[in-house]
Amino acid sequence: MPSNQSAGIFTDTPITDITLDRLDRKAFAAQVARRIETAGSGPSVTFGLTGAWGSGKSSVLRMIEQQMPQAWSVRYFTPWAASDPATLMAEFYAVIGSALPKKTLAKVSKMFESMAPVAAGAVAGVPMAGHGLKALIERGAKALDKPFREQFESASKIFADSGLQVLVIVDDIDRLHPDELNAVLKTVRLLGNFPGIHYLLAYDQETVCEVLAKTPIAANNDRALQFLEKIVQYPFDLPPLQHGHRLRDLTEALQALEIDRDLGAILTGRSQFGTSPANNLLELVPEVDLATIRAIHRLVAQFDTTLMVIGPEDINAEDLLLLTFLRLRYPTLYRQIARMKIDLTDTRTRSGNQHVDWSPILIDAVPQSTDQRRERLKLLLGYLFPATASRGLIGRSIGRGPGRKRVSEPAYFDRYFVFGIPIGDISDAQVLQGLSEMASTGQLDPASALGAALAGENTANFTADKAISLLPDRVSEFNTANAMSAAFAIGRLIEDPQSASWWSARIRLADWLVRAALTQAPSDDEARRVIDRVEAEWTLPQAVRALARIDRTTLSGPERTAVEHLEAKSLAAAIADFDVQETAVAGSVLFHLGFLTEDSQRKLRERVDDILQGGRPLDDVAARFVGINIGITPYAGRRTLGDFYRDQFEQVVPRQSWVPHYQPVPAGTPIQIDDVSFANRRRRARQELALMSTSQP
Repeated sequence: MPSNQSAGIFTDTPITDITLDRLDRKAFAAQVARRIETAGSGPSVTFGLTGAWGSGKSSVLRMIEQQMPQAWSVRYFTPWAASDPATLMAEFYAVIGSALPKKTLAKVSKMFESMAPVAAGAVAGVPMAGHGLKALIERGAKALDKPFREQFESASKIFADSGLQVLVIVDDIDRLHPDELNAVLKTVRLLGNFPGIHYLLAYDQETVCEVLAKTPIAANNDRALQFLEKIVQYPFDLPPLQHGHRLRDLTEALQALEIDRDLGAILTGRSQFGTSPANNLLELVPEVDLATIRAIHRLVAQFDTTLMVIGPEDINAEDLLLLTFLRLRYPTLYRQIARMKIDLTDTRTRSGNQHVDWSPILIDAVPQSTDQRRERLKLLLGYLFPATASRGLIGRSIGRGPGRKRVSEPAYFDRYFVFGIPIGDISDAQVLQGLSEMASTGQLDPASALGAALAGENTANFTADKAISLLPDRVSEFNTANAMSAAFAIGRLIEDPQSASWWSARIRLADWLVRAALTQAPSDDEARRVIDRVEAEWTLPQAVRALARIDRTTLSGPERTAVEHLEAKSLAAAIADFDVQETAVAGSVLFHLGFLTEDSQRKLRERVDDILQGGRPLDDVAARFVGINIGITPYAGRRTLGDFYRDQFEQVVPRQSWVPHYQPVPAGTPIQIDDVSFANRRRRARQELALMSTSQP
C-alpha cells in the first residue's frame, strides 16, 4: 500500500512491482504461481486467494502475475465494469479473447457470439435489464447454427489443441451484490471452463459466504461455504500480517506525520519502559481491529485530521490516538465514554475500579464482540483511565511513564471530545503565558486569560489543574520572591484558605508555587525565610500542607534546610498541644504527626510519656486524637465530632505503655455529635480507650 511520506497521505492502490513488497509475501506469491503453473493447458481450474479486506490481496495478485512463466497470458476480469448481463458476458469473453492468438481467436469468435444468448440467460439473474441483452440475444440467434453444448465442446477442442495457458484474475468479488456474485461464479465455472483457461479469484471468504447466504443457492453460511468449495478447487489463505509488519507500518506512518507537522517524536519515541505509543496501541487494541495495512493507515489519517483541529500542544498525543481508534472502530463505546467524565476523571478512584465496572458497559456498547475482545478493550480503557483499571491489569506488559494533558485529567477530558478548546476553557499556551507573566512580575493579572479563569467559579479548578501540570515548564523563570508573591496572589482568590479543601486545585497551585520558591532559593537562609513568610501570611498548618507531599529523597540543599526548619516548627506545635490540659483547638497533633520523621516522632513520644508520668490523665492525652469535621456546602462552617484516630494515637502512646495498668473510666454525659468541646472529646476518647484495652493489638 504505497504512501506519500512527505504529505502523510496514504493510498489504497496495490503495489506495481514485486520489489515493493514490504510484507515478506514474495515467497508465498511464488509458491502460488508455481501451483497454478502445474495446471498448464489441462482442464480449467479455479484457484482462490482469501484474505480480509485491506489485507493486501491485490498486491499479492500483482506479485503472482509477475512470477508466472512468460508462456502464460495473465488477464484481469473486472465484473464491476458490467452494467447488465450482456455487458458482463461481453467483458468476460473479451478478456478471454484478448489472451488468444489471432488464429485461435478467429476460430472461436463466432462460437462465442453464438453461445452468448444461452450464456447471457445463465447469468440473467443480475437485476439489471438492458437493451444490450436484447441486442446480444438477437445477434446470437442469427449466428446460432448448433446447440450451445456442441458449440462449447468445439471451442474447448480448439483451446486444447492450441496448448493455451491463460490465467484470468478476478479481484474483489466479495464486493458484489448477491445476484451479481452468483452470476460471476456461474460465468467462471459453467461458461468459461475451457481447457488451459484457469481462474484466480480474490475474496474475503467470510464476506462471500454471507453474500451467498442471501441467494437461493445457500440458506446459511455453512451451505454457502460448501457451494464455494465446489467453485474454488484450490483456495490459498493470504499470510496474516505479522506484528513486526504492523508495528513498522504504523511507526513509519506516524513518523511521516511527525515530520510533516514538525511535531518531534511525540508518538514514536521510547518511554522509560522501552515501549513506544505505537507499540502500546498494537498491544492494547484487539488484534483483529488493526490486522491490515489499510486499517492502520485509515487510523493514522483520521488521527492526523483530528490533530490538525485540536492542536498537539493542548492534548496528549497517545491518548488522542487511542481515542481515535475507539471513535472509528467502536463509535457507540466512544460516545458512552464522552458521557462519563465524572466517573472517569474522579481522582478519588486512584486506588482502582471503585466507580466504573467496564463489563456491562462493553456488553451494551459492543454486543457482538467476543469475551476476549471485550477483555482487550477493558485493558485499553484502563490504560486511558487508570482510576478504572482492574488491580494488577495495567503494567504487567505495558508500562506508562510520566505524561501530561491526558484524557483522564478533568482539566483536559472535554478537549478530546469537542476536538478543540471547550467554551470556558483556555489553551495551554494561554496558561503558559500567564505563568511567565507571574514569573516576571510576581502578580496575577486579573485581566489576563489565566487570571480570569482562576477567578471564575466554574473554571478555577480545571484551570489550576492545568497550571500545576505546566508549571514545571516555567519554574526556571521564577525567582524566590516572585514565586512567593504569586502563591499569595492565588491564595487571595480563596475565600477561606484555612478551611478550604486540600482537593482544591487553587490551593494546590499555591502550594506548588511555594515549592517553586524553595527550588529557586539561592541560600539556606532564604529557604528558611520562605517558610516563615508562608506561616506569617497563612498559618503554620498551611505551610505544612504546602510541603506535605514533597519527596524528601531528591531535595537540594536549601530545600532540605526549609523542610528541616518546617519540621522543627511542626514538632514544637505538636508538643505545645499537650502542654495545656484543655484546649478548644483540635487537630494540631493529628495534623502535624504525618509530617514528622521518625526521629521527631520519637521526641514527641518522649515528651508525651513525661506528661503522663507527671500525672496527666490518659483520656486528656487521647482527646487530642479525636478529630473535628468541618462541613462543606450547604453546611459550610458547621463543626461536628469526628473519628478517634487509633493508629496515630498508638504512634505517640504505644499500647504496651498503658494497657497493662489501664482502669476504664465512665464516659459520663452522653456524647453529642454537635458538641466539639474538649470535655466531649475526652468522653469520646474514654469510649475508645475502653474498647482498645479489651481488644487484641
